[in-house]
Amino acid sequence: MLLDAPSPALIKTFACCPAVEWGRLRAAHRCLQAGDEVLLGELGLPSNLESQPSLNEAAQEGLLHVVLARLRSGEDPDQREEQQHRYTPLLRAAYGGHRPIVHQLLRARASANARDRLGFCALHFVANQSAGLAEELISARCDVVARGLSGFMPLHSAARMGRGDICRLLMEARAPVHAAVPGGATPASMAQRAAAGRCGAEREACEALARTLAARALEANEGAAASTAGDAPKPAVSEQPVD
Repeated sequence: MLLDAPSPALIKTFACCPAVEWGRLRAAHRCLQAGDEVLLGELGLPSNLESQPSLNEAAQEGLLHVVLARLRSGEDPDQREEQQHRYTPLLRAAYGGHRPIVHQLLRARASANARDRLGFCALHFVANQSAGLAEELISARCDVVARGLSGFMPLHSAARMGRGDICRLLMEARAPVHAAVPGGATPASMAQRAAAGRCGAEREACEALARTLAARALEANEGAAASTAGDAPKPAVSEQPVD
């Protein structure tokens, strides 16, 4: 006998769960005339959200099952906190390094370029998280040149943390390596400052990152200078009278 299939929406949400397993759950609850809410409960997703954390709190704490349940109930993935820095769930999840939650929020069309009150975006917050998380945000077109009120871009944040892997991803996405914050600090100088506070292999890695950033910044500056020189009007050549 064929088993009833679960709703397409649930299969899409839990793509990693084979459809046959959903069919078995449906069959087990058929005698109770249970709907998808019961099936969600079987997987640990609460059907009653009143006693559960808010979407922002769940994103911060890494509670994927609550995030999924709230998104499924139609909650706004870009809702902001009333207090503190007006974080969105995506900013909270990025700050906590919760990649599965970031992935689900982006699938729910959360804005990849939401900012907090200080002007920071999700890429600023993943400066010391996994490179895979940074790559996912870049793929979602999170702005690599977003400046906070302090002038920091994501590349500054990653360089300050000595994260060469994330710096490389940002440079591949054309983050400006020569950009300076108010006061003159550049990604290269921030990486050098990170090296000063470390020792051993970590110090060497930060110093290598600083050299790479400095070299790339020099190339960018030379390229900009050459482009400016090429665009400059050429001096007029006066015609000499013919004898």
